[in-house]
Amino acid sequence: MRLEHLNPNLRGALWILLAGVFMTVMATSVKFIGQSLDSFVIAFFRALFGLFVIMPFVWRGGREALRVKRPWLHLARGVGGAGAMLCGFYALTHLPLADAVAIGFARPLFILIFAVMFLGEIVHRRRWSATLVGFLGVLIMVRPHGAMDPVALVALAGAFLFAGVTIILKKLSAEDRPATLMLSSSLIVSIFSLGPALAYWRTPTIAEFGLLAFMAAMGTVAQSCR
Repeated sequence: MRLEHLNPNLRGALWILLAGVFMTVMATSVKFIGQSLDSFVIAFFRALFGLFVIMPFVWRGGREALRVKRPWLHLARGVGGAGAMLCGFYALTHLPLADAVAIGFARPLFILIFAVMFLGEIVHRRRWSATLVGFLGVLIMVRPHGAMDPVALVALAGAFLFAGVTIILKKLSAEDRPATLMLSSSLIVSIFSLGPALAYWRTPTIAEFGLLAFMAAMGTVAQSCR
């Protein structure tokens, strides 16, 4: 059965599920390589190698793939994406993987709030109740023993930024091509993550370069699925 014949909501859910699978593989790779490389260096190579992965699609799209209709919104998305990635990778390398992923579940909670604020979507009581329960769970994760974990707050900040980027992407996707969106994001994130990476720089080994390339490919595929 072709995806085009499915109900739009079901088709969207399948793409999101597929994106989650690839994101999980990427997160596991980040956790593994974070034992030897700083998280900021990993984030830079994620963006840089991701840029290489999407170039064939940009090339096939021609000049149309290079045209953006709202450049300042692309810039905001790129800067927010850089912040979200740096926070997320820092959390993945400094928190237990289960904790980092669990706090990442705050992303859809923030997205729901932003969707109401900026997209005018209607949310009923049941969803608000579920969102409140979700935030209570996140609060327990951030303060498991009563004291605030700074690294957990970084993870929460990453979830907040990721949600904001998702809302911007929703607006941009109605105007620009997927290749254009991925190109602008990877390029801006590469530029803004270079500074933090240089502050903690260590040149990766050949094996590390291979794992970084694999991690970037998984992340780029996940991004295209969303």
